[in-house]
Amino acid sequence: QGKTSISDKVAIAEGLVSRLEIGWWGHGSSPLGNKATLLGWNSNTPVWSMAVTHTNSTVTRIGIVRADTIGIQALIGADGIAHFLVHADSSNGTIASTINTDYVELILTVGTAPVV
Repeated sequence: QGKTSISDKVAIAEGLVSRLEIGWWGHGSSPLGNKATLLGWNSNTPVWSMAVTHTNSTVTRIGIVRADTIGIQALIGADGIAHFLVHADSSNGTIASTINTDYVELILTVGTAPVV
């Protein structure tokens, strides 16, 4: 579309992406028990947000789905990068905290938008 700057390309991408989904399969543990938390970086606020948690001891899928323009634009930063993090509760200094990742997927659904 003739755009060369990163900000122009990101603006086009944000306008075309109609749904963003991150899926994570795994499990976590800590001295407090089994727990894994998935977060997305909100580039507008800027804070880790949209926490999704599971407490299973086996590989389980958790995910974040955004199908609204504001939510998608918050997850895709000005540099075009979306950041996600999975963590377990912290160690107590004696018992380790662990996170086990089996699989991660990022699904972008693209529609059409007017060319700006």
